[in-house]
Amino acid sequence: MAASDFAIVAPRMADDPREVLDLAPSELRAALTPRTRKVATLLGRYFRDEGDFNCSAFAKRDSSYVWRVKGRGVGALGFERIRGVWRLRWVWIHPFMRRQGLLNEAWPWFRLKHGDFIVDRPLSAAMEAFLRKRNEL
Repeated sequence: MAASDFAIVAPRMADDPREVLDLAPSELRAALTPRTRKVATLLGRYFRDEGDFNCSAFAKRDSSYVWRVKGRGVGALGFERIRGVWRLRWVWIHPFMRRQGLLNEAWPWFRLKHGDFIVDRPLSAAMEAFLRKRNEL
């Protein structure tokens, strides 16, 4: 994967919350190009297969993001807007990258970007623990 396959976003957080809507954590990229959408779709399939979840990995209306480390996609997640409400449909992070703080670092940005989104059920044990830790369950 070339760096040009990812949307470039600033690696810092803004002081003004309105500016944050255009920024994201440095390792997170919006899946905007066909190649990054393909990576997001593939990682979404890993999510589906690993958790045995019956979920569309990548909807046409969704907003997906890919984490990359050293140029490799190590995780992804997808939001979908349904009847005007954003829903976090799925999250998959490579087993070697789990518990490294990727989702925790990005979570405040997702809350600013997608508002008071709903996290779809069923939840994995790891996601349930994550939400409990954040007092969001």
